[in-house]
Amino acid sequence: MRMHLIRIFETRTRGKTEVVKGTKTVSSKRTMPMMRAVEVYLSRLLKLQETQRDYCGNSWTESGYVVVDEFGVPLSFARIQKHYKRALQNAGLPEIRFHDLRHSVATYLLELGIPIEEVSAWLGHSSIAVTSKVYAHVNIGTRRNAARRLDKLMGFESAEQEQPKIELALFDLFELSPGA
Repeated sequence: MRMHLIRIFETRTRGKTEVVKGTKTVSSKRTMPMMRAVEVYLSRLLKLQETQRDYCGNSWTESGYVVVDEFGVPLSFARIQKHYKRALQNAGLPEIRFHDLRHSVATYLLELGIPIEEVSAWLGHSSIAVTSKVYAHVNIGTRRNAARRLDKLMGFESAEQEQPKIELALFDLFELSPGA
């Protein structure tokens, strides 16, 4: 199966006006594998835009962007924000900043056990030290998960379990009684 790629080479930011500029760092400029769901969505979006382009004729703007309005103009931050807030409400989710989604994804990737080097590359950080500093809080969670998995491996299925197999084996090994 062929994996499509997405290339990140500039950013759009807003202050008093919207500004297009290069990425913050050299490592922020990157090419990443595209998730299948994103590929399917963008494919549908491009087909829709072909229809809109034909309908608009000379009124269509060739902006080079993928996410555009019905005339080919890149969506404004205000419009994206409006739809984003509505999507959160419809899903029954708390209101968080759009940028916070980036942190959520990084946190989930780390909690899934994705190596920090890969998460750092995904985020376009200049080093894993940056990723570690920002997401250090996740490490304790992944360590707890590792501890739980090791407990399970050694027979401690839950905190309430009284005499796990490994514990009894250790008592036997050192010739102790479980109450000692």
